[in-house]
Formats: sequence, C-alpha cells, structure tokens
Amino acid sequence: MRQVRSTGRNIIGGITNKAGREVQFESWNERVLLLRLDRDPEVRDYGSQPETFEYIDGARQGSTLHPGFHCLALQRSDEIHRVTFGQPSPVAEMQQREAAGYRICQARGWHYLVHTERIYPRKLNWLTCWL
Repeated sequence: MRQVRSTGRNIIGGITNKAGREVQFESWNERVLLLRLDRDPEVRDYGSQPETFEYIDGARQGSTLHPGFHCLALQRSDEIHRVTFGQPSPVAEMQQREAAGYRICQARGWHYLVHTERIYPRKLNWLTCWL
C-alpha cells in the first residue's frame, strides 16, 4: 500500500472502515467518498491505495496509475475508485491513464470509477458529508 502524503495544500488522515481496517485519505474529497462508502449498505469492505496499475502510454513508455480505493460490494462487482482534483494533467496523458484503468478493471470484471470536480463541488462543507 502506497503511503499518502501531504502536499502542503491538502489534508491527510485515516479512518477505520466498517470492516475494522484503517483506510487512508489525502484530500477532503476522498474523505467524503469514504463516508459514502461506509454508509452504503451494499459495500462490505474497502481499502486505500490498493495497488499500482502498470500500462504502456502513447509514447510506448511504461507508466503507472495509483487508484485511490478498492471497494468490495455485496450485489455489485468490485470497484476501483480514483479521486482526481486540482491541476489537471494534459488531456492526452489523462485519457491514456483513465483508459488503462478501465481496461485493467474490465479484464478483472471490475468497475473503474473516476470522481472529478464535476461530481463533487469544488468546496465541500461539513453538511455535505452527511448527505
């Protein structure tokens, strides 16, 4: 598991999930996602920084993707969640990275979910966490 780190502009921390395991977060938006996973009755367990996906990028170079969370659900297939905010990567690089994540998860029979600022408001308040 990759250790989360502060960039000086984000919050980091950890919570104990419903299965009793510690899960790390490195942004407020990741924390909100964890609260939603914890309250979802179909989710039985989830963990942070589950693994590193390796893929070949457009320049035929080896690249890596670090998804944020692996979620085990009762009625759904496993899910990999990636929360991405802040400075966006160049569009081509981002598209290659997300396409690799989708391909890897599809081969495993999993869902690959990307959470962006389009899904979460830019600034979240404490009330949003309880929705």
